[in-house]
Amino acid sequence: MNILFYLLAIFGLQFLVTQSDGPFGIIGKARNLLMRAGVLGPFFYKLFSCPFCSGCYSGLIIYLISQHSYKLSEGALWVLTGGSTCLILDGVLARLHRE
Repeated sequence: MNILFYLLAIFGLQFLVTQSDGPFGIIGKARNLLMRAGVLGPFFYKLFSCPFCSGCYSGLIIYLISQHSYKLSEGALWVLTGGSTCLILDGVLARLHRE
């Protein structure tokens, strides 16, 4: 049951960072500021526009927050699971919005 909560937390974090403005527009302003940052702007633009990429980083963040001890193999699995979960759920949401 915990894995379902972790997967939803990964998708929630990815959705908050890439598509939501957050409370008082704070997240949206920070996202726009990062995308306009000189040399790193293109990196953040690609990160925020790709659900797999942002899902991978969200998976890493949730892994680091939720675990007490870290293993490279488990971290890699969380990263890839986060990326694929966000890619699938983003596709489902896009399909629902089209209909």
